[in-house]
Amino acid sequence: HAITTGSWIHIAIVGDGSTATLYKNGASIATTTDVTPQGVNRFGGDSVGGSRFVHGNMDEVAYWDSTLSASTISDIYNSGTPTDLSGLSPVHWWRMGDGDTFSTLTDHGSGSNNGTMTNMDAADIVTVVP
Repeated sequence: HAITTGSWIHIAIVGDGSTATLYKNGASIATTTDVTPQGVNRFGGDSVGGSRFVHGNMDEVAYWDSTLSASTISDIYNSGTPTDLSGLSPVHWWRMGDGDTFSTLTDHGSGSNNGTMTNMDAADIVTVVP
């Protein structure tokens, strides 16, 4: 289940309070009962106290305050690009380039929590969907 370089991969992490499931390209690839922040961080790329980060491009980052079903995760993956998540009511949804300025990532979800980009330059903002 390795993540390879040079290709876009859809990753989803779903937790229900007792388990956390990792999905890759719409399919479940791992489940853990360790739903502490440290356990979920292992899926997200930080398993050693903040010293590992995602070294790559990210697009369409979203958070919900409810558990998404396996079929919903599959539907999101299989709907194509760009994915329109508005019908799923995400609390936070950063589209990473769509309507953003150089320093601000607009939150298109209901949470209205805009992000601030750091350690980036104009070349890091990709507005072309893969």
